[in-house]
Parts: sequence; C-alpha cells; structure tokens
Amino acid sequence: MKEGPDDDYWDDIEWTIRVAEQKGLYVGLLPMWGKYCPADTGNCERYGRFIGERYKDHTNLIWILGGDRPAPTKPEQDAWRAMAKGIAIGVSGREDYDRVLMTYHTFGPDASSSYFHEDAWLDFNGIQSSHGNAILNWKMIERDYQRQPTKPVIDLETSYPGIGLNNMPPGNEDHARRSAYWAVFSGAFGHTYGNNSIWQMYAPNRMSTFGVKTFWQDALDAPSAVQMGYLRRLIESRQFLTQVPDPSLLASSEGDDLEHVAALRGDGYALIYTPTGKPFRVRLERISGRQVTARWFDPRTGKSSDAGQFATEGERGFTPPGIPGVGNDWVLALDVVRPPAGIMSDNPKRTTIDLAAKAATKLGFLQQTTIIDVYDFLEVTVRPDRLAGGNPFTDVVVEGDFSLLKGGTPLKVDGFCDSPDGDIYKIRFMPAQPGDYRYTVTLRHSGQAMTHNGTFTARRANRLGLLRVDPKHPFHLIWEGTAEHYFWNGTTTYYLMGWQSDEEVRKIIDRLSDKKINRLRVLLYGRNEDRPWGQPVRSTDQFRLYLNPWVAQRPDNVKDPGFDLHRFDVAYWQRYERMLAYAQKKGMVVSVIPFIGAQVLPTPCAAYSEEEQLYYR
Repeated sequence: MKEGPDDDYWDDIEWTIRVAEQKGLYVGLLPMWGKYCPADTGNCERYGRFIGERYKDHTNLIWILGGDRPAPTKPEQDAWRAMAKGIAIGVSGREDYDRVLMTYHTFGPDASSSYFHEDAWLDFNGIQSSHGNAILNWKMIERDYQRQPTKPVIDLETSYPGIGLNNMPPGNEDHARRSAYWAVFSGAFGHTYGNNSIWQMYAPNRMSTFGVKTFWQDALDAPSAVQMGYLRRLIESRQFLTQVPDPSLLASSEGDDLEHVAALRGDGYALIYTPTGKPFRVRLERISGRQVTARWFDPRTGKSSDAGQFATEGERGFTPPGIPGVGNDWVLALDVVRPPAGIMSDNPKRTTIDLAAKAATKLGFLQQTTIIDVYDFLEVTVRPDRLAGGNPFTDVVVEGDFSLLKGGTPLKVDGFCDSPDGDIYKIRFMPAQPGDYRYTVTLRHSGQAMTHNGTFTARRANRLGLLRVDPKHPFHLIWEGTAEHYFWNGTTTYYLMGWQSDEEVRKIIDRLSDKKINRLRVLLYGRNEDRPWGQPVRSTDQFRLYLNPWVAQRPDNVKDPGFDLHRFDVAYWQRYERMLAYAQKKGMVVSVIPFIGAQVLPTPCAAYSEEEQLYYR
C-alpha cells in the first residue's frame, strides 16, 4: 500500500469498480479466495472492516464471500461470519446488513444454504452446480427456492463449455445454455455464465488447464455466451417480477432428469422450457384469461415463430420443431389474449372493454413467506381463476383480518388490484410486534365471498420501522423500531416520476443520497405544460411534465387526458412503488403528494367525490 491516488493495488481495484459502474455493471467482489481464509475471526473482521471502508462509496458492489470453498466446520463458518460483519461495519459504521448485498460462493455441487441460510448477512443463496454434460442444477435451485425464510437463489457456477469434473465428461455450448434456462425456469433470479477460456484468461504463452484451446478474446463470442442475452430479453419481455415456477402447468409425466421440462407462470403468460424438444402436454386451464397466443422461442437464435391461438380449457399437447435430442431446446411462450386495456370510449367513465366473463369460481393464494422481520411486509397474492365481471378496481373487494395468535386484536387491512384485468390482487400487512400471527383474507364479488386462512411468524430485527414523534422529546422524530433519532434533511423532487426510466430515477436518488438528503417530496399526480413556473423544463421522450395514475384516453394530452377515474394505470403505480422501495433502501423517507395546485389540471376529481375517495384508498 502506498500513499497517493492510483498508486497501489487497492487503487487498481477501485479503478476497475469505477469503470464497471460507468458501464452499468455490478462487480461481484470476492474479499479473498477460499483457501487463503484464516480460521481467525479477529483477522477476518479487521480485513472486512478495511475493505468495507475502502469501497463504501461504490453502489455497484455485490460482496461474494467463500471463494470456491465449502465451510463445513464451525471455525470456518465463524471466520466468514466475522468477515461479513467487518464489511458491514466498514461500509456503514455499524453492523447494518441492509447497507450491503452479500452472498457466498461454495465448491460444487453445493450451496451457501448448507451453512448460512438463516444468517442475516446472507442476502441471497448462491449454488455451484459444478461442471460437465449432466449437471442437474434445476434440482438444487428448486430446493433453495422452497427454503424458509425465503431468499433469492442463483447458480454462481455451472457447466462451463469445455470443463468436466467429478468423472463427468465436459459440457458444451448446449449444456451451458440448458443450465441457464433450467436455473431461471426453476426460480433463480438470474444466471451466471462462464467459459473455460475466459475464467483463466487463456492467451498465447500462458499456462492452461482443463484442456483449453480457444483464447479468451475469441471465447467472448462463443455461441452460448451470445445466447445468454436471448434468455435475458425473453424474461424481461414480460412482467418477470410476477413470475413463479409452476410445475402444475405440465400434464406430461416426468421422464429422465436430463429431459426435465420446466415451467414459469406470470401475470398474463406462461413460459415452458424443454431441453430436448420432445412433445409435452400443458394444462391450459391453469392460465388466467379466455385464450392464449402460443409461440415457439428458439434459445439458439432468439427468434420466435407462431404456434397458434387456443382456449384456456383442459389440456393440450405441443410438439416443438426439430428432431428431439440434446441441443434441440425450445421455449413455448403462452400469452393471454387481453382486451386493449388503455382504449377508451368517448365517455371517460366507461371503457369499451368487455370484462363480463364468468365470475371467479376458485382462487389461488400465494403467501410470499412464513417468516418475516418486524416492520417488514407480509404479502399475500390472490389470483382468481377467471376474470371477474365488471370493474376490478371498484366491483371487487379484497380485505383481511390480521392478529397475533395470543391476545391480539384483529386489524383490518384493505387489498388492492395489481393487474389491469383483475387477475391479480394483493394485500399487505406490516407487523409492529414479534410473535406468531394468523390472518383471514377474503375476496368479495357479485355476492360471492371466498376466504383463505394463513399463519406466519414475525421475528424481531434491527429494522427502522415507522417514523414517529419522540414521546420523550416531542420536538423531535424517532424511528419506532430502533429508537434512533431522525434529523430531517429534505428536498422537493415533484416530478421525479416524470422520468420514464427506472434507472434514471435511481440515479437521481443516488445523487441526493450522496448529498445526505434523507427525505423527498414526490408527486403522485400532476400535469403541467412546458416551462412551469417559469422554469426551463420541458417534456421529452425521456421526461414528462404530466403523470397518469389513471387509465387515459389521451395520455399525452396535458389539458384533456380523458381519464377514467374509476380505473388505474397499474404499470404507473408499480413504477412508483419501485421508486419507494429504492428510496427506502437508500435510507430516504418519501412524502407522497397526491395533488398539487398551480397545475394545468390540478384535481381531476371533485372534492369529497366518490372518485377522490377511490384514489385516496
């Protein structure tokens, strides 16, 4: 280590992190390779503090402990725990794991959940499914996806083309691609691709291992490397945050493990992956909506071809193109045929959409987890099997009663519609006390009432909780969960949601956070023409001075958008919620401004009207 900028090893690492950030890349930073980790908790914590403090200002870091090593003994586990603690203290000044993103990279086949699943510092599980032509990573992903408490999972190392371990023949491009699809379609939140040439940076006159022949620069364009982009585009082409693995979509009997067919279901779609292209059968009745459009997506080329349109009734067989075998993998994409949700009639209170389908006859309930932290949210998703008749925002009611199992007074909570056509409703509850809870969620529609009962446990954790007036010092605010005082350092960002890119919104929040701003004012609704209040601001493709929380006939018309005040633009509300979540992650309080004066159309709702009350609810 030397004095001065850009003068030593640690400066070189920082330069790399900075360049990656400029390119929009996150860096998975390994504090040390596993075999060098001392079984000395004091040294590990001191080292963690040093590197945490050294790189605390970078927001594009994912801390990956382990370094290709298992941790079967308690001394080994304690050493890594000490390092994680040190990093957190170095970054935030205290043992605050909410300020860092951490996982663990073990040897394969193995998973971080074998050692650290319930540790607070482990944000998501990492598996290494190992290398070869018969890697069954879908089994490992499935197992961790089902673990409690719920944590995301990803395969950090699998099936590099050209490598075989544990007496298994080497994998190839097809096996690398198969592992990626299996992982994501089994519940992984993404995937890590690797290549035998790239991991060792093989180049002329450089020592090689595992029989590598291709130089790393050439391997950057390997077929399977390019094909990873096709997978990402496929997943991001739909509302992927709603997707869950759903084996019940498949009516075919399960064959050989190497022919495993994996299925995902999301809001208005299903995706089914076959690694061999053998025929399979699908329970279309499991998909909401009346009809689906089917397409065959080719993982090798990223191109799609039509496969017909079908009613969502019973079962149906599908035969992929090509000759069945390894490498003839396909994705069947089934997309619900929806009415054009944004098209309005001349009467802004009545849409041209016919939602008079059958009333829901059965419901699907999904509880996100069974264990949560105090001051975190339990979310229950309600999915009617058919579109409910009428307006899903006004004609359907979702409500819940939540209480402690012992001595608790039930609290009533309202749910909300989270899809344009009413096939997803959600209800959320934030416990303020630890303990075992029970709840009842009821959906009411057309005189019917369908109920679901559930339980969960809230555990005490170091969450800030709600912002309250300090009862001992009533001129100050305090976080209810930690009793820490809150010094209000706020600013106004009225039209933050005018930016059409989530990335741009996050960048603005990051900049304000760097300035120690901890409170924002953000409009939920507002409409202004260019140069409001004499300011040199105008609407563009990237930024708009008008916000559309309701479905609109003319969304880009500032003065006359033609709002349907009984229907909400769900995509906008979801985007606003993502902003709130990111601001919370950065330690910011957001004041939500429902209306503001001095606008072109200040309040489209009449005061105290039914429409205004619906908006506030």
